[in-house]
Amino acid sequence: MITARAGVLGVIGIVLVALSVPAAAAPAINVSEICTTCNDVIRCERDPGSPVPATYPVVVYNLRPHTTWEQVVTIWEYLIRFGKPKQEDTRELAIYEFTAPDGKPAQVRGGQAAVLSAVKVTIEMPGARIDRNSGQWSVATAPGATALRPAGSCRLLAPVDGFAFLRSVAPSS
Repeated sequence: MITARAGVLGVIGIVLVALSVPAAAAPAINVSEICTTCNDVIRCERDPGSPVPATYPVVVYNLRPHTTWEQVVTIWEYLIRFGKPKQEDTRELAIYEFTAPDGKPAQVRGGQAAVLSAVKVTIEMPGARIDRNSGQWSVATAPGATALRPAGSCRLLAPVDGFAFLRSVAPSS
């Protein structure tokens, strides 16, 4: 009888300790390196006081899902690594640049690549970087420059909002 009570009290104690440990905060841009079917849409807006010239005050990045063969390769790489977590992934990227917050994009650049890093907790793309923990958006100081400066902040759109955005900018047929 005493052993059963001690066991129950031990379990209750473990549960209370587990509940008192604060959970790690989720990153502001919660994009996974291992999701091969995710179609992520990230909206970035320049801060009014940003020292970087604002040709495009709003930029939307679409991290596209892997093709079927790329998904097969990802699974194969996972098996070769004996289940060790993936540290980095490259995804196809489309960039939508807006001169005004609402309306059609002034420029669309497809065929780009974004590198998602679990180690640096960033998304690196041509001329820009997003800190996934804080959502801070840094851009190149000039076309072709490698130096990046903070320009604004980003947020990951909910899947339904991301798909609505992609439908709104899709070419009419």
